[in-house]
Parts: sequence; C-alpha cells; structure tokens
Amino acid sequence: MRWLGIEDGTIAALEPYATLLPVPTPVNANTAPREVLVAVIKGLDTATAERLVQLRQRDPFKTLGAVEAQIPGLGPLNGQQVSVVSSYFEVRGRLRLDDRVLEQRSLVERRGLDMLVLMREQVSTVEGLRS
Repeated sequence: MRWLGIEDGTIAALEPYATLLPVPTPVNANTAPREVLVAVIKGLDTATAERLVQLRQRDPFKTLGAVEAQIPGLGPLNGQQVSVVSSYFEVRGRLRLDDRVLEQRSLVERRGLDMLVLMREQVSTVEGLRS
C-alpha cells in the first residue's frame, strides 16, 4: 500500500482489517469486522454495525436484501462494495510442540470446487521470542 502513497501509520492501523487482493472485491457482510462495515456502508454507525455482527453469528445473511432489511434508510447497498459471499479467505493455523510454536497464515481463493493458495506466511516462536 506504500506505493499507493498511504502513510506507514495508516497502513499499521489498517493491517488488522485489510488484505490486498488481486482484483476489486466486495466486503463480505458475513465476515467483515464491524469497523470495516462502518467504513464501507455509507451512514452506518458502530452500534448498528455491531448489531449486524451479532445477527450474522446466529444466522448468516443469505442475501444482500437481508442485510439491507437490518439497516433501514441506508440501502440499497452497492453490490460491488458489499456482498454476502466470498471467493477469498484467510486461513490460520497454529502448531505447538513443547516450547516451539509455528503459526501459518494463508490467503486462498475459491474457484468453483478448487482452492488456490495465493500467499502463505509462517512465523516460528521459541519461548515467546519470534525468529
């Protein structure tokens, strides 16, 4: 994101919420953190975003209309900015053996029935020290 001219402090603040993908992709209302929902849905406040997060935990949204029904007065939502499905997923794993911990994070793309690993990062920790 630096090559787009975004400052280091802004990048650090966005890091927990943003992943750079190879194509423009709508935010999934079923998985996005409330902060991301507030950023992408014009006029949405934090309390309503939190309510959306609570609702989707019990019953994920099946259509964009179902999301719009929970935020009257703010719709219709832009389907290029918000969706209820995803093609990209972050997969995290952690393996611990005695004092060693291996953490792995992968970015995968679903293409029909196939899964394609786009990126994989591994971090090894020994007794709380990263190596």
